[in-house]
Amino acid sequence: MNNKVAGRANPDMFGLVLHANVVAMILNEDYVDELPEWIKIAIAIIVCFLTVILFIVIDNGLPMWFDTLSVTIQVIQILMISAIMVFAFRSISFKLDLGCP
Repeated sequence: MNNKVAGRANPDMFGLVLHANVVAMILNEDYVDELPEWIKIAIAIIVCFLTVILFIVIDNGLPMWFDTLSVTIQVIQILMISAIMVFAFRSISFKLDLGCP
């Protein structure tokens, strides 16, 4: 929540609404789950390892296209990981924080 409101706009959410949402989540037992730290690290290592292997294969097979394909693959990975994080949070209330700690 923003503590300092910019200009003359209303805050993001008033205190009463915030507390009502917290109470509703507790009563409905609709909690947000989160991954343990070791699983986040394992996922990061696996994704990094597979990406490096893919880059090695591309460098050996198509050396002239390496720069273009590597940047394209990195952008696609960022978009896919972001989409998976949003989908997991929206559909199953699971906080999949795969960013830096």
